[in-house]
Parts: sequence; C-alpha cells; structure tokens
Amino acid sequence: MAGEQNGDHPLLAGIQNDLLSPRILVLRRLLDQSARTDFAGLEPDNAFTRRILFALYRNGEGRVFELAYTLGSDMAQVSRGLAALRKDGLVNTGRQRDPYTLTAEGEKLGRQLFAIAEQREARLLRGLETGEIIELVAMLIHLQARASSLLAEELALTRSEDEPADLPAAQTEFATRVHPLLYNLANTVLRTATAAFKRLAGVSQFEWRVLVNMADRPAIPFAGLVEHIGVDKGQLSRTLNALEQSGLILRTEDGSGAPRLLDLTAEGQRVYRLMATDSEQRNARMIEGLRPIHLERLRAQLDRLIANASTMAPEA
Repeated sequence: MAGEQNGDHPLLAGIQNDLLSPRILVLRRLLDQSARTDFAGLEPDNAFTRRILFALYRNGEGRVFELAYTLGSDMAQVSRGLAALRKDGLVNTGRQRDPYTLTAEGEKLGRQLFAIAEQREARLLRGLETGEIIELVAMLIHLQARASSLLAEELALTRSEDEPADLPAAQTEFATRVHPLLYNLANTVLRTATAAFKRLAGVSQFEWRVLVNMADRPAIPFAGLVEHIGVDKGQLSRTLNALEQSGLILRTEDGSGAPRLLDLTAEGQRVYRLMATDSEQRNARMIEGLRPIHLERLRAQLDRLIANASTMAPEA
C-alpha cells in the first residue's frame, strides 16, 4: 500500500513500497558506480557521452532529437555530447539536420565498450530466467512509453511560446539489453520529477530527496542523514543551508553538546505532502496498463536487479 515502507536495501529505506521510480533511480545510481570501474581507461570518460556512442553503435545512426528521446534526455545535453565525440573523431555528420554516424574509430571503440556491456548485463541479470527477462524488457518498454508521455506533458506546462511544441517522430529503437532500458527510463522519470518539483514547490530533485529522508526520520542528526542518503557531506550541508533559508527545515539542539537534530518545519511538511501526492499520481499514471500481478513481479525483478547491482558497485 502507499504507506508501506521498503527496507530490503539501505538505499530504499523509507521509500513507499508501491512506487517504481525510486527503484529505477537506485538501480541507475548503482550501475553508475560500477561503470566507473568497468569502463575505466576507455574513452569517452563522460557516462552520458558513452551512452550516446552506445546508442549510435546499436542503431547505426541518430539525429539529435532522436537520441534525446531514446536516452530520456534533452537536446542541449545530447548536442554537447555529440560535439565532444566529433572533436575526438568518433562521430561524423553531413549537413546540420543529417543523422550522426560513428566513424571507423568510433565503431572500433563501440565494439570494445559493447563487449564490456555484455559482461555487465550478464552480472545484472544473474538469477533471472529467460522468460522473466523477456517479461521485464516488455514492461520496461511499456513504462518508458508512459514516462515519455508524462514528461512531454510536464514540459508543455513550462514551454515558452517560441519553443516548438512538437518534433518529428523518432525512429523506433529495438532493445537488445536491459541496461539501456533502465538508464533511459531513469532519465525520463528524473527529468519529469525535477520539472514538477520546480514548478510546484520551487525545489530541486536533490532537495526533494533530502526532504523525503527527513520526513521519514524525524529528529535525525546530520551524520545519520549522510548515511541514509549516501552523498558527499559538503553537498548535503549546502543543501540543508538552502532548505533552512527557505524555511523548510530547522536545526535544534538540547544544550548537552550532542549533535544538532534536523526536522521539517510546518512549511516543509506541507511541501513534502504536496510533492508526495504528485509522485504518487505520476506513478499511478506511469503504471497504467499493467495488472497487479505484473506489478508484483516487476517489483520483485527490480529488487533482484538492485541486489545484483549492489555486488557490481564497489562503493555500494
């Protein structure tokens, strides 16, 4: 149910058990950690630029807007990644609107990266039967379509009048691995949530993450929050300062010299409830079309992937 909490993995502690987005985002985080080790020493160093190269290697070609749609990103970020790849001699294109393709050097690198990706895929899917993997892929594709529609709706609410409302239809990408499906879905979900949080409450995605953890753990010390969120102390300290200035959190101390405790203010509680409701509504719309029994199996499969990804990530 909506209030049931998941404590099977430390990174999912305090997360509502029926929400899929946190599981997807935790998976991306764990896979990012292991990728830094597995792809060390191979260009491109930037993870997103590497995903662009992967997409071109799988599909043969791609325009900026197609890659943005496929990767769950925005065209500006894709354009910067393509510019970096072009500078390194890994991609080329003809005229401005022509699709990008890999150069011979890009194809060679693509084969190297793909061989590593195949090994990572086998480790991620360890313990899943072939039928389970097929079902998982089908459900992830369904969720991606729903998530893309939600993102388009959210972006339309903040689109300026001079921005184009529609783009040409992107070419279909045929999924060959679970990894890219997870990454693309995570990016789409994160972009939608970030836009919604900013529009509704003026908070960033990371600020929302801090508020969620504090709401579930009242009167938590700074060290405890660092442990639960698993981030750099400096980043968390700066975020807490911003939230305090916005009147969303407060720091209290009992005069005994013990560490100060962190709590949400009444306004922080209001923002938390507002955004929690929005997250639940988006989750409900994203899973439309999936039966309860399918969702139960999907959550179990994602939890298995999280357990596998945890063994792949040296920092987990």
